Amino acid sequence: MSLTLDQISKLPQAMQAQVMADQARANAARERIMAQFEICCPLCGKPKKLIGPRCECDEASLPTPPAKSPRKRVSVAKQAIPTQAESRMQQEVIRWFRDNCYEWQLEEELLMAFPLQGHRSPKNGARMKSEGMRRGTPDMLLAVPRGDRCGLWIEMKTAKGYLNPFQKLMLARLAKAGAATVVCRSPQEAQHAIRAYLNLPTPGETPIKT
Repeated sequence: MSLTLDQISKLPQAMQAQVMADQARANAARERIMAQFEICCPLCGKPKKLIGPRCECDEASLPTPPAKSPRKRVSVAKQAIPTQAESRMQQEVIRWFRDNCYEWQLEEELLMAFPLQGHRSPKNGARMKSEGMRRGTPDMLLAVPRGDRCGLWIEMKTAKGYLNPFQKLMLARLAKAGAATVVCRSPQEAQHAIRAYLNLPTPGETPIKT
């Protein structure tokens, strides 16, 4: 983990120059790697950089919410039910984070799931909605700030899976509010995205100039 200038100043003077040089080299290497990492934009599907210029979709206005009609509500509800394949992928990502979160000195509970979809009674659904359940919420949240992002939201989809209108709208809202969002189609892709996100600079770190 990178040290701040205040922490470095408390080290023995003989070590300060070496620590600053090592961190500067590590930061430069990390930025070169992260600048090459691409994810797919959840709105347009085009590749975009995890850091650097944002996709034009992020700066555009939010998608229009889907029209509310009984037929569309039933159809979207069925589409939103996660498949067994998506469930297995998500479980693999959770297990991987549990076994690797120590690399970033994080607790495994900071990667959390939001199992909001599925069949439920009208009464139970109304109660959950009044408690704050939001249609289209992504599957997982990594509640850790990095760079200029306040957290990483992950939507898991199979290779042939697609986002319903409510999921597209929620991903756009979260991106506009300052979160990083990504749609992953395999456990390995989610692991790659999490690793790349966590290797971004931690907010509050003082950049070290060479």
